[in-house]
Amino acid sequence: MMAEIPLFPLNTVLFPGTDLHLHIFEERYKVMISSCLEDKVPFGVVLIKRGFEAFDKDVEPFRIGCTAAIHRIEKLDNGNFNIVVRGLERFRLLSISKINQPYSVGKIKMFPFKSTRRSGWETSFDELSSLVKRYLNKLSKETKIVVEISRIPDNPFDLATFSANILLISTLKKQYLLSLESVDDLLDELVSIYKREITVLDVLLMERKTVSPGAFSIN
Repeated sequence: MMAEIPLFPLNTVLFPGTDLHLHIFEERYKVMISSCLEDKVPFGVVLIKRGFEAFDKDVEPFRIGCTAAIHRIEKLDNGNFNIVVRGLERFRLLSISKINQPYSVGKIKMFPFKSTRRSGWETSFDELSSLVKRYLNKLSKETKIVVEISRIPDNPFDLATFSANILLISTLKKQYLLSLESVDDLLDELVSIYKREITVLDVLLMERKTVSPGAFSIN
């Protein structure tokens, strides 16, 4: 299915089924959010490929993004908005225009992940679920960031997008994950990344234990 939707280029990646908190302060995006609320339509979140911020008129986004529905909104006294959006569907960006609008409008084609079809996907699912729990436990020890283990989804697609969203990795790596063809591919890639990130956290935790306050002499 093809459609035209407002675009919001950002320095972040949105995955289907995940939430994103945004502070809307630039006039053209306040107009865009108001229009989306009035027409009850989503907008598209796309990672910035070239350029600095969303207000850069020459910004170039990546071509794979995610539609976003406004889930909650707080209108501030100064006219700005705090909003929470939820990722809906992945899309491929075909073209960009700014006809009659202060913000960019994209012609898009929906690009859903192919569902799990490979034999043995259950193994990848179970392994990733276990790795995510280990990662969150170690992350809480290293950074004091706490995520409720009970929030971990119990189906392949939701687990994959949840796991991709919470990873503390670069936006380019997350964009790569968003661009993968199928849920099978995403599960396999996430298993590999989580194993690597857990190893990194193990090293950091070991260094913290080794370099303790009593480990050095003032002489």
